[in-house]
Amino acid sequence: MAKRPFLRSAATSFGILSILAVVALAIFVLLSVYSVVQLRPGSVSSSHSSVAPGAANSVVFRTNVSVNNPGYFALDGLRISTLVRMPGTDGVVIATGSSPEVSIAGGHQGEVPIELTVPISSQVDGILLTHDMQLPGWAWVNATYAGVYSIGLILPRNISWGAPFANLSVVSGTPSLQMNGTVAVPLTVSFSDDSSFAVGGVIRYQVQDSAGQPCTSGAFPVTANSHTSFQGGTVVYLPPSCQGPGSSIAVSFQGGPWNVPLLTRSFG
Repeated sequence: MAKRPFLRSAATSFGILSILAVVALAIFVLLSVYSVVQLRPGSVSSSHSSVAPGAANSVVFRTNVSVNNPGYFALDGLRISTLVRMPGTDGVVIATGSSPEVSIAGGHQGEVPIELTVPISSQVDGILLTHDMQLPGWAWVNATYAGVYSIGLILPRNISWGAPFANLSVVSGTPSLQMNGTVAVPLTVSFSDDSSFAVGGVIRYQVQDSAGQPCTSGAFPVTANSHTSFQGGTVVYLPPSCQGPGSSIAVSFQGGPWNVPLLTRSFG
């Protein structure tokens, strides 16, 4: 009988601890829910972006995405995945990318690096070389909050693309017959570098006859700083096989990691 007060005391203590545990859990849940609610699309913003030519005829987008965690608990395993589509092509995906996983402590802001490689030499993507456009994109933000909740945000993020050879023009001048039987045709190439990087290399051309056979080719240097215009050219000497109707000229650019076609048109 002497042990009953102790048992009652232990039971009372256990009951109090149980209540405190429930209260603590309730507070944790309330704080967690409140903190999760604070995570909105406005908590994510881009900064320190750069665009540069990449290997294998591509463009590499690099950006640091700032993620603000206004809550009380850490964001763990935070990963941002991105997707870019080509406008006017029924949603053709031209690039995807993702960030490494990072953690951001409660009440802090973190930087998440993202790298996105966009090919530019295929039939669909080649238009990026010569046309400015808005590329529709999306970002998915996924993370675990407070070690318990899985959260996700879907953010539309359009990319303003400036073409390195915007408004490309290839103009042939008045032909003149030479003493050796060839025909000299002035060739003028002009464009505006609307990209955020300089263009430097050579413009290559190849002239084909009406049967599609190459009959002459050449190259001349080209250099254009970002947001400047270029105009230059050379004189193309056409042999007799290229002097009839139906000949064409193909123009390409080679420089740095790029070797890309730009334009094919009639010539002569």
